[in-house]
Amino acid sequence: MHFSVVVPFTRSLDDVYALLSDVERRPEWQGGLRAVELVGDPEPAVGQRWYDVLAFGPRPLMEVTELEHGKVWAEVGEWLGFVAGLRLEFAPTGARETVVRANVTIAAPTWRHPVGWGMAAVGPEVVRRDLRTAASLLH
Repeated sequence: MHFSVVVPFTRSLDDVYALLSDVERRPEWQGGLRAVELVGDPEPAVGQRWYDVLAFGPRPLMEVTELEHGKVWAEVGEWLGFVAGLRLEFAPTGARETVVRANVTIAAPTWRHPVGWGMAAVGPEVVRRDLRTAASLLH
């Protein structure tokens, strides 16, 4: 399952990238996320890992899989047999304007496909809302 959303930010590419790639700031803009617990080095790098501490349910183990400053941030998370990937692509559209494209993939074991389909159905609006919240933090 896969979906993409695009959200404009009225801030510079550097400001947008700095916020969205800072794992420790995720609870400020990602709904349902109460905290992150870093595993190892706190510096953003491929291989950086952390647990998402959610308001309810499991604690996904997350890992940065791709990082190219100002261009791409990608991560993967695993919990209860689900594997979800998020790839953020950044594109400046002006001196103080940036567009972020979020590409999400969700894989689930066969017996959990209905839950995965539900996640994919509501996922675009959830991701869009979270990114709009992040954008509002930068005003």
